[in-house]
Amino acid sequence: MVQIGELSASITPLNINQMTRWVNTKEEHAGKIISLMSEYCLCQRVKPVSDPKTPFASEADYIAALQSHHQVMLAAVKCKQNVDPALADALDGAVAEMSKMRTWVSATLARMILGASLTRPVGAGEIFSDGSKQGAQVFIGNQTASVQRDILRQNGITHVVNCTSDMANAFQGKDGSIAYFRFDLYKFFSALDLRSHRGVYEFFVPVFQWIDEAVESGPTRRGLVAMLLFLRAELFSVCL
Repeated sequence: MVQIGELSASITPLNINQMTRWVNTKEEHAGKIISLMSEYCLCQRVKPVSDPKTPFASEADYIAALQSHHQVMLAAVKCKQNVDPALADALDGAVAEMSKMRTWVSATLARMILGASLTRPVGAGEIFSDGSKQGAQVFIGNQTASVQRDILRQNGITHVVNCTSDMANAFQGKDGSIAYFRFDLYKFFSALDLRSHRGVYEFFVPVFQWIDEAVESGPTRRGLVAMLLFLRAELFSVCL
């Protein structure tokens, strides 16, 4: 399996704890946690357990890590919705548990706006990995970037993971050079089976396999695949 670097510029327990404190003082910052964790869960690939460099000792540890991420996101969503002020404590607890996983990888990755005219706060697209080590360029963007063929072509984007539940794949059936995968990220907030870690694991397996197969398909398996993670504008913009 090929490792895809995480999208966020820097992920550490310290940063997550800082964002937890933001939630306790400013409700809108919960969106930052939601975006950060969705990016991490979607794009952080781990090597097989058989690889000596894997950060997990077993598949069970990997499943537990995904479950831990889910609990943080679920708590963040509830805090954002102000369901119960006491839920801030639940978010603190979820973050503390996640910090114990020892799977964090701190990295400062170059960022580049996808298209000169697409600027903040719209946030149509940014690159978070240059492909020099991961085997692919990974972009995150919204509908503005996904429907502009010139933007996709200029950045070599051939694969699009559509993380929305209802937005159309702009070029499906019209341009065979672009492959699409529907991955409804919003189900991550509400539809997962919380009774087992296995439910969380199985939720991510299909998209992980699709990404890995795309990266593995190149003759050099490095830098040949560019992917756009297509999120709704409101979810993408809060992570800028």
